[in-house]
Amino acid sequence: MKYFLAAVLFIYSLVAVSNEKSTHSQSMGSVSVYDDYHTNCSFSASLEQTEVCLGYHNSFFLSELGETTLHISFPTSNLVHSYTLSTFGYSDYNDITAKVSLARMFTPRMSAGISTAYILHHHVGAEKGMSGFFVSPGIYCYFAEDNLLACYAEIGSQPLSIDNYKLTFSAFVAYNLTINTYVNWATEIGVENNDFIGRMGFSYKVEKFSLRCGASLMPIRPSAGIGFEINCFDFSYAADYCNTLGTRMSLGFCWKIQNKKRNAK
Repeated sequence: MKYFLAAVLFIYSLVAVSNEKSTHSQSMGSVSVYDDYHTNCSFSASLEQTEVCLGYHNSFFLSELGETTLHISFPTSNLVHSYTLSTFGYSDYNDITAKVSLARMFTPRMSAGISTAYILHHHVGAEKGMSGFFVSPGIYCYFAEDNLLACYAEIGSQPLSIDNYKLTFSAFVAYNLTINTYVNWATEIGVENNDFIGRMGFSYKVEKFSLRCGASLMPIRPSAGIGFEINCFDFSYAADYCNTLGTRMSLGFCWKIQNKKRNAK
């Protein structure tokens, strides 16, 4: 029974890792426009201060299916550096993912970035851990004041067993429209391992408080969440539901640290 559970959890983790999203993004149908440190890292290029973020995801209300993520981003003179570490599972079965990203803004309307990720998987009965490696380039540009277009791709080696690996590929195009001061709408389409994926999300923000909702296809997964800001801290909550994968809930916390040099100006 223990080995069967480990096998089921491993299959689930392949889905969880490949669709890894921040809490903000999850609440809006997992559109990548609001997920600068997991998918399209080019969005972090506009960052002007250091950010330290902590996230927790849980599925089926089981601690064994919990994932904890720690992320740090900081700007330098020409680049924005991002480092992410996440853990999934428990003592007999777990994933550890380490990701490094670099992003640069080339004009006030365009930026690009690239990230690399290494995944180490371990489960009971395996003599050694299984590992995977992923590379993901991304780019975004504003072609009008309130219209943003972005695209990214991911190429990787997914572990199926200790000596068996599968080459995976995905590519997405996303569009974001700022309707007015309060409302944003975003959508995204793409392919992932020959499967079509569609996503869409809305957000409504009044001062420091945000309401968010969205949905993704393949499978159909409606989502909703809230967010609020207190000084230099951002808090967010998200939940989505799938009739095959159940309910997934996420909590997010982000601390924005003002750059001393910029603050001195």
